[in-house]
Amino acid sequence: MSVSGLFLEQGPKTNQPLRSFNRVFVIVPFGAGFCVINEQLFVTNATEEQSKVSMYVLIRVYDWPVEEH
Repeated sequence: MSVSGLFLEQGPKTNQPLRSFNRVFVIVPFGAGFCVINEQLFVTNATEEQSKVSMYVLIRVYDWPVEEH
């Protein structure tokens, strides 16, 4: 199984870098469930294209109309 995404690094500064990650799990059946037998995590700086897309998504989320109840 592979999971990938973007995140803003946490820290004391207000302008933290955008990071890209990819995490891969090797999962096998074990008894009535499953067992993770290996995992890898790769973290790097986000590309310029990833940064543009993430800012577009964030703007769309924050501009989304909110229904009042």
